[in-house]
Amino acid sequence: MEALLLGLLGAAKGGRDSADGRPPLDFRLSKAIRLMQADIAREHSLNEIARHAGMSQARFFSMFRDHMDLTPGTYWNTLRIEHAISIMRQQGTNLTRLAGDLGFDAQGNFSRFFRQQTGVAPKQYRRAMRQAISSKKRVTIETHA
Repeated sequence: MEALLLGLLGAAKGGRDSADGRPPLDFRLSKAIRLMQADIAREHSLNEIARHAGMSQARFFSMFRDHMDLTPGTYWNTLRIEHAISIMRQQGTNLTRLAGDLGFDAQGNFSRFFRQQTGVAPKQYRRAMRQAISSKKRVTIETHA
């Protein structure tokens, strides 16, 4: 999943690599993606994003899918999950506050969304991440001892 997220974000930031034979990302798509990234907590309608980019909704959807190999909705969800994961890596993350920061009305809605996107609940993800970090620290300490 992390590789997918990095690939999507790389494509959004710099467009497509010329090695894949596709043209660089259209400036209108870049504008739409910047809006999605800048206001991650507010789920804009596809029509609103398309208007912001200067296109019809149908043209926006088609162009987005052609250039990004996924739908705008899937990209939006990927951004939100990536943001949630980066915040969850910090110690003392409050899931209720994180849910609000991402535009969810309740933590339960965020937890359901997170589970649908990643396959695990946010609390399980956070617990596994802490265990992995703790294991690395123990290995590091044992190695240097």
